[in-house]
Amino acid sequence: MQQSMSFMGQDIDMKIKAETVIRYRIKEAKKDATVVEMTFLRQKMEMDGPVAFPGMDVGEKLKNITFTFTVDDKWNVVKFEGYDKFLQALAGEDPMIATLLRSVLSESVIRRSFGETFSLAPDKPLAVGESWQRKDKMPLGPLGNVEVNTRYKLEDVRGSLARLSIGGEMKWTSGDDGMAPKLPFKISDADIKTDKFDGTATFDLNKGRLESAQLNMSLKGSLTVAVADQKLTMDLKQQTQTVTKIVDKNPVTD
Repeated sequence: MQQSMSFMGQDIDMKIKAETVIRYRIKEAKKDATVVEMTFLRQKMEMDGPVAFPGMDVGEKLKNITFTFTVDDKWNVVKFEGYDKFLQALAGEDPMIATLLRSVLSESVIRRSFGETFSLAPDKPLAVGESWQRKDKMPLGPLGNVEVNTRYKLEDVRGSLARLSIGGEMKWTSGDDGMAPKLPFKISDADIKTDKFDGTATFDLNKGRLESAQLNMSLKGSLTVAVADQKLTMDLKQQTQTVTKIVDKNPVTD
């Protein structure tokens, strides 16, 4: 990820590279309920920039942390466990960090991350050339709301592999419902949108899951941070490339 922020006449440029290894394990499978464990095996993050953000060094804290998801026959999450232990592992006894994490890594954000792996398939059979879409809204408390509209198109099928193209939009706006965790600051105004949102994915039809994906996204806009009676407006530009691979063997130990 490459990110540039401009405020008060200063420009701050950062580069962040992250690698996450996650293990998925089916604990129980029934007709209308499947239980899946999601365990963090490795988390590495490298940052090149003048500013160090709290919570960036989370590799050892996340190791072996497990979420448990119960999904219905369409892979919609109906039950989610392990979130409190996740917060405790990252924040420790620091209530401010815990409150911040509840906003930026809310349960809805983690549910969507899980869904990107298992529930991107359409809910009905499609022919080559047909499309479907998925809409998500992730409330981030005092940090505002993120809305994502992702479109998928079945480009071709070769053997057991289906190739998809991906497009869409994402926008970040201010506002919350008043029920979010309270922080000493909030985003009082935000207007950040994507000007690029595309990628590809390969879906394994025999295994019924994603095999690989690459998503490229570029966004820009402005946001205003309010702290007490002070307001700070900054311009933001960000480019990200996310590569996902699903493999049968454990890449950490095998």
